[in-house]
Amino acid sequence: MTPLDKHRITDEQIVARIIRGERKMLDVLFERYIERLLRYVVLFVKSNEEARDITQDILVKIFQALGSFKSTGRFESWFFTIARRTLIDCYRKKKIKTFSFDSQEVDEPAIPAQDGIGNAPELLKSLPARDREILQLRFLESLSYGEIAEITGMSEGSLRNVVCRSIRRIQEDNPDELS
Repeated sequence: MTPLDKHRITDEQIVARIIRGERKMLDVLFERYIERLLRYVVLFVKSNEEARDITQDILVKIFQALGSFKSTGRFESWFFTIARRTLIDCYRKKKIKTFSFDSQEVDEPAIPAQDGIGNAPELLKSLPARDREILQLRFLESLSYGEIAEITGMSEGSLRNVVCRSIRRIQEDNPDELS
């Protein structure tokens, strides 16, 4: 498969090919999601090592569950739902010492960057964890409100309210950086 083909094929097509036995497609799926997943996980935990371990656990769980993916929905929503539930399970089992978006101990170069996010993690620090997660899924991962609703179990209207309120709070807390 050429690099151009890798970008043209949808996640759902990749999953279908994996289920049919094309194990090489796991690499394509891994390449598409590893940085996004690590960026998502690192906001919940304080140490980079812990984030990498949990990311690995999540990927194993997702790869094992690929056969249960229903092609009627978007793979991306299914993927992040499993990631979120696994993080919650890890916290409940005390695998994560703290469940927070304050990852001050994580070294910045180890966190995968995305063009245009600048100091977004720093700006999000003043928000509650739930609001940070919603903003990350909406703006850093570019998910729709419907997809975030599937992941979080919140209504789209509630999500829109959280986003508006959070953006307003960030603007009020950081007038110099956002002008």
